[in-house]
Amino acid sequence: MRLVRPAGIIAVIATVALAILAAPSHLGAKHEETEQELLARIEHETNVTKKARLQAELATLKLEQAAAAFDHDQYDSGRSLLQQYTGLIHKAWNVLEQSGRDATRKPQGFKFLDISLRENARALADLAERTPYADRGAIEETVKTADAVHSKVMAALFPDGVKEEEVPDSSPAKAPAGSPPDAAAPKPGSSLISAEPHP
Repeated sequence: MRLVRPAGIIAVIATVALAILAAPSHLGAKHEETEQELLARIEHETNVTKKARLQAELATLKLEQAAAAFDHDQYDSGRSLLQQYTGLIHKAWNVLEQSGRDATRKPQGFKFLDISLRENARALADLAERTPYADRGAIEETVKTADAVHSKVMAALFPDGVKEEEVPDSSPAKAPAGSPPDAAAPKPGSSLISAEPHP
C-alpha cells in the first residue's frame, strides 16, 4: 500500500477547498443584464411575452437609475430617466395589447407587467418620501402614468372586474368620535404620494 506524504494530503485538501469556494460564484450568481444587452435582446425578440418582459425589465433599470440620480440631487437627469421609464412601460403594454392575446387565457406577459408595476410603485413611493417636496413633481406624474398603465393591465387580466375577495374594503374608514371630518383614511385611488411637504 502506497503512503501519501503529509505535503500531498495538504495539497489535495487545499485543491478541494478552493473548488468548493469557487463553485457558488459560478452556480449561484445571476448575471444582471446591462442596458445595451437588454436593448439588443428587445430588438431581436419576436416572442410577444418575452419582448414585453424585457421592456419591463429595462423600465425597472431606468427607474433604478432615476432614483440614483434623485438621491444625488441630479434632478434634471432623474426627470429624463423617469420619462424613459414611462415610455418603456407604455411600450411593454402596447406590445401585449397589439398582439391581440387574450390575457385571461394567456396571462404570462400581463402578469409579469402587473408584478413589475406593483414593485415599481413601491420604489416610486419610497423615492418620493426621500425627495424634497419641491422636486417631487416628476415622480408624481410618473406615478399617475404608471397607475394608468396598471389599470389597463388589470382590466385585461380581469375583464369582468376583480373578484370580490381580491378587492379591499373600499368604504372610507370611520374617524373616531370627536375627530375632525378629515381624520378619515384617504379615499381609494388617491395618490401614493402625500401632498404634504417633506419634513
